[in-house]
Amino acid sequence: MANTSVDSEDALDLAMSHVDSSVSQATSKSYRQCWKDFVGYCDSKSQNPLTCDSTFVMKYLARKSKHCGQSRLYVYLSSISHYYHRDGKVSPCDDHRIRMMMKGIITHL
Repeated sequence: MANTSVDSEDALDLAMSHVDSSVSQATSKSYRQCWKDFVGYCDSKSQNPLTCDSTFVMKYLARKSKHCGQSRLYVYLSSISHYYHRDGKVSPCDDHRIRMMMKGIITHL
């Protein structure tokens, strides 16, 4: 009889590899770079990057908007959302206020 805990771990590893391959290598690289930046910001604020609320993410993105263009800002947003969803969490980026804020930022860039 097969060891179900090993089978479950193998199945989870396989599932996560499919999740990881859901984006191209270039997108994955961009997401990792943006996520690393977000984690650094979280660390500087003593915040766990995977337990942030939407207000915290809004502040982060507002700061980033001062130093990057529209398309890069959306990569930051998508990266945060990707890592939350990859971890099985609801992303704070799903908050409609963030989408409204992004539209407002874009009109001012």
